[in-house]
Amino acid sequence: MTEVVPAIIPKRSVDIKEDALKVRDFVEGVQIDIMDGKYTPEPCWPFTEHQDGIAEELNHNLSQELRIGFELDMMVHEPGRFLDAWSNFGVHLFLLHFHSVETHELHELIGVLREKGKDVGIAIKPSTGIDALEPFIEKIDQVQVMGSDQIGFHGVLLDERVPRLINDLRNRHKELIISVDIGVNFETAPKLVEAGVSKLVSGSAIYGSPDIGEAIRKLSLS
Repeated sequence: MTEVVPAIIPKRSVDIKEDALKVRDFVEGVQIDIMDGKYTPEPCWPFTEHQDGIAEELNHNLSQELRIGFELDMMVHEPGRFLDAWSNFGVHLFLLHFHSVETHELHELIGVLREKGKDVGIAIKPSTGIDALEPFIEKIDQVQVMGSDQIGFHGVLLDERVPRLINDLRNRHKELIISVDIGVNFETAPKLVEAGVSKLVSGSAIYGSPDIGEAIRKLSLS
């Protein structure tokens, strides 16, 4: 079975708790997307309510309270500013976007997260290409392939380049955890699993389903 990770784009802080509770009985963790409206076209919470992206709610370990894992997809500029706050919130895996910072800073942020005892992943767009990852592969736990260059939205179609990109990455790195986010649905999931993906990250296919548990089960059997 393939691991399925529901994706949450919060409009309000309460969305994280409500959406996590909807899937807690079916998965080990959820992925929280944060968008600052600079790296992405539109912002989401907490940037819609707090210009600096730091909210009081982040002082509470919600992951521990809900007994579910939190991954954080950091679609933001200056991601280093938010590591402490989201660590307090209970995030165990931080996904840094390759194009959000300069290369030297990406190396530095990986080091900072390692010192905090956190898992680290790098997210790339289809247009990035996998050669750019090679200097980082030995330092990270996961690569997340974004299903489209158009990030920050639910319901975006999968870029046709993605399955081959995943397959090339899998052929180079047999044991690497590879996730894919954007364009993951019941039609595309089997192609992505066949290409070599380890984790399917999906928002619309799960939360838009009348039976969330069945949607997760169906994706996991892709």
